[in-house]
Amino acid sequence: MRSYEDLMRMAKAFAGNNMVVKDTADSMMVTRGTVTYHLKKIKQITGLDPFDFYDLYKIVTSPDLMSLTMYDPNAPWYFANSR
Repeated sequence: MRSYEDLMRMAKAFAGNNMVVKDTADSMMVTRGTVTYHLKKIKQITGLDPFDFYDLYKIVTSPDLMSLTMYDPNAPWYFANSR
């Protein structure tokens, strides 16, 4: 679940579940650890903290933000072919 679309789906599910990790995990049928891991990955990629309401708002409403930072081949988190 490392593609741009999957990370955005996780961020949107987290926002839709009122920023509750357990509810997000239940709705996506994954573990709480998986949700936390991917939200931390979003923070690493964007520099915005999805556990902060205002940063999560920016992430969810600005989808180009992640796509622009995620596909930078010089970035340490670049994983275009790791699916």
